[in-house]
Amino acid sequence: MVAYQEALVAARRGNYGVGAVLVNPGDSVVAQGQNIVFYPHFRRDLHAEMVVMNAFEERHLEVDSMRGYTLLCSIEPCPMVC
Repeated sequence: MVAYQEALVAARRGNYGVGAVLVNPGDSVVAQGQNIVFYPHFRRDLHAEMVVMNAFEERHLEVDSMRGYTLLCSIEPCPMVC
């Protein structure tokens, strides 16, 4: 549900309507975000999945492996993160 809410925010801002969430091994959402390719400025690499992964990694420098984490998207994940 959270990924879909993020997708709606993205679409309302003029971006592609894509949202994503990252869930830790304990099933808690640890990061969420949306596509920000066009707004607030053009960045072709800021797909929702990358936004979420980058935000998590910047806040959790102690995590050295994403093993056990799950990335959920409002649509099929972009090949950029696979």
